[in-house]
Amino acid sequence: MYREIIFITSNFDDMWCDAVYHNDTIKQINNQDETIVVTSQLHLICFDLLDTFAKIYLKHNGVLYDLKLGSNTWIVKNLRKEHNLLKLVKCNILNNE
Repeated sequence: MYREIIFITSNFDDMWCDAVYHNDTIKQINNQDETIVVTSQLHLICFDLLDTFAKIYLKHNGVLYDLKLGSNTWIVKNLRKEHNLLKLVKCNILNNE
């Protein structure tokens, strides 16, 4: 089944956070019937989620970033599963305002 997880930094008109709390997010991640999980729990961002989800997104300041392995538009380096995705997101997206 095709699944996506979207991390948001605040609620937007077109997207609301379904999983506000850590436990709610974990339940939705583990529930294979949930095809799209929208959460504000940024501490859970990691490439290990690609084992369960086809796509990982981050919505910040109205921009939807595709967080994927390999080449990305928001960072110069090619990303591998071993990279700390949360750290890269903090340095390259959240701090560039």
